[in-house]
Amino acid sequence: MGGSDALVVTFANRCYQYQLLRLIFGSEPNRELISIAASEPTRLSLAFSAEAGQAQTDVAASPQAPSLSFLNDLETRLAADPDGVIDGLRDEYTRLLLGPEALPAPPWESVYRTKDRVLFAPETLEVRRVYVEHGFLPKGYPHEADDHLALELDFMYHLAEQAQASYQEGDLAKTRTSLAAQQAFLKDHLLRWIDRFATDIQQAGAQRFYPQMALTAARLLHEDAATLAWLLEGLEG
Repeated sequence: MGGSDALVVTFANRCYQYQLLRLIFGSEPNRELISIAASEPTRLSLAFSAEAGQAQTDVAASPQAPSLSFLNDLETRLAADPDGVIDGLRDEYTRLLLGPEALPAPPWESVYRTKDRVLFAPETLEVRRVYVEHGFLPKGYPHEADDHLALELDFMYHLAEQAQASYQEGDLAKTRTSLAAQQAFLKDHLLRWIDRFATDIQQAGAQRFYPQMALTAARLLHEDAATLAWLLEGLEG
């Protein structure tokens, strides 16, 4: 990629993806959300990131994302039986991400970064510190641990929007600062556990949507690390 047009597209695409991911992992599925997830714009967005990520660095070490055919299949099933599909996805979302039964892949960073797999560990407080530093108040606060996957993705969406706005305003110093903060949060937090979360959720016996989206999210985060490095390099000055 190169040139200002590519930068504009990249900033917008990052916002789109983080917005989508935070909603998928943080809210009960409904027809509007799942229709967007299965739509052609989403498939084009994911394909754009894959192509850009491969051009920027080798991301082969990250979990292999499933073929986007699962989104094509979802779109077809949604058109044929929307109520049945949404009901099935709500059941899957509850079993995998809400409970009350034990979750096969708990969506909290501290679970994956502590020996005893506990919530509200020092890692949770470190995530909260970063949020406070950037003036971000999680939507679930104080009823949800700050290191829930959806909240960490929401934080990245918040910073991605800031970076897009500052770039459009021509404030490159502020843009670089925001991008550097995102790069650090990926490295220090999301990329330290997303692969294990995506692997664990594959063992849950679910076939509909969320295991595939977890793999896709892991792949996107690795690709975004490459994208952030490319953006920062391109905006040096």
